[in-house]
Amino acid sequence: MIANRMNNIPSVTKYLLIINIVTFVIGFILQQINPEWHTFYFDTLALHHFQSSLFHPHQIFTHMFMHANEMHLLFNMFALFSFGGILEYTLGAKRFLSFYLICGVGAAVLFSMVNFIELQQIQAAHASYIENPDIEAFKNFFDVYYPNARDNESIKDFVLQWDHLKNAPQEFEIIKARSVLEVESIYNMYLNNPMVGASGAIFGLFFAFAYLYPNQLIYIFFIPIGIPAKYMMVFYACIELFMGINQSAGDHVAHFAHLGGLLFGFLTFKFWKIRHG
Repeated sequence: MIANRMNNIPSVTKYLLIINIVTFVIGFILQQINPEWHTFYFDTLALHHFQSSLFHPHQIFTHMFMHANEMHLLFNMFALFSFGGILEYTLGAKRFLSFYLICGVGAAVLFSMVNFIELQQIQAAHASYIENPDIEAFKNFFDVYYPNARDNESIKDFVLQWDHLKNAPQEFEIIKARSVLEVESIYNMYLNNPMVGASGAIFGLFFAFAYLYPNQLIYIFFIPIGIPAKYMMVFYACIELFMGINQSAGDHVAHFAHLGGLLFGFLTFKFWKIRHG
């Protein structure tokens, strides 16, 4: 039964599904065999900031075939399965593949631009702290860039030690030196934080489907009423923009990568002069 269904999926969509699943399975196997191998595999293919020592140009393409976990893979592959077939039949195999890759790369471009701006801000805060480390600046740095860490017991103890050692110069200097290392660790976390997933390319497919079939009803889980694709696409775009602008420290979703897929999907269709439905 599964084999018959796979045979009914057009070739490009089918191979994209296979590649995404295989890369995830390889990562899963490596994780079980040797976590260090998995880390190397993940860091080699995930998209890193271009200022990071882990960045390589091929990651602009390879990141879209990597996924963080099973649910991440499942949702993206379900969307690829849902939209990919009809769009491949509509656009043709070569154009569909080009569109998919353009949207994935576009997602990486917009994400990297936004990430660059954010990293410039934390670089400035990091440099400012190095010049003048004190407890209030330390608290403020963590509140802005890693608020969840303030609940960490070791950080709480560290702040208490700082308060208690104000009148012990030698110990106080040791605490200040450690605070610099803590701030640098947060900066490096931002610098080396990777982005993975087919979501940017998938959002491009979502745009294409809504553009070509604007009145086609889409059903969301647990909602029995179908919503026209054009309204669903606008709704998701607004949600992603809002979440991207107001992103909290605990939100690890690359919202601007999603928006990049939508934007480059739109620009590609305009360049190709494809008429909407």
